Amino acid sequence: MAIGGMTGVVFFTTFTRNTMAWLSVVSALFLIFGTASTHRRKIFVVIGFIGVLFLAGLPVMTKTFESISHKRLSTAVLERIYLWKIAKEMIVDKPILGHGLNSHSELSKTYYPQSEEMLYGSAYLHRAYPHNSYLKIWVEIGLVGLLLYIFIFVRTALYFFIRRHDLSPDDRWKLTLISVGILAFLISSTFADFLISYQTRSAFWTIIAVGILYSLK
Repeated sequence: MAIGGMTGVVFFTTFTRNTMAWLSVVSALFLIFGTASTHRRKIFVVIGFIGVLFLAGLPVMTKTFESISHKRLSTAVLERIYLWKIAKEMIVDKPILGHGLNSHSELSKTYYPQSEEMLYGSAYLHRAYPHNSYLKIWVEIGLVGLLLYIFIFVRTALYFFIRRHDLSPDDRWKLTLISVGILAFLISSTFADFLISYQTRSAFWTIIAVGILYSLK
């Protein structure tokens, strides 16, 4: 219960539509395909709680729904598409080994137009990251580095899946919750810089470490 309350506080104070949406989706998938019936009520409660927090940003959600109903993309989506196109240009120049660690800030001087020429009237885009962690990783350490990075996640997922059968029901439940958070984080990183931000990256690897500790019991 204490862990659940602390988690709720964290989500409320670090509210992002991206994370909330994917956490709800992943929780629902675990509920349908990978969870024992004894825990489904708990997951329903978690999804309901996330939904309440999601509705806390109702004005923002209303604007999003209006964009969908009028068949037009929001500025946030258009900005990301624009940033991804620039990242693609960087990748095409050095696709295999990349431009080097922490090189994106220097590359921006070459690939990004001046702020007054940026689309959508957002001056911050002049020095923005791609808003896609995987694209930035590809830009800096190439396809080889990206695949090695993804291999860590795939190997961890397989390890959790194999070990969960040897755990007690309580530890298996905790590992399931941790897995939900990890998967939601990885999907959310497609639309944000979570994997490359120091704070969120540190928290993410800490959660993976906790999951490994539970799986060793």
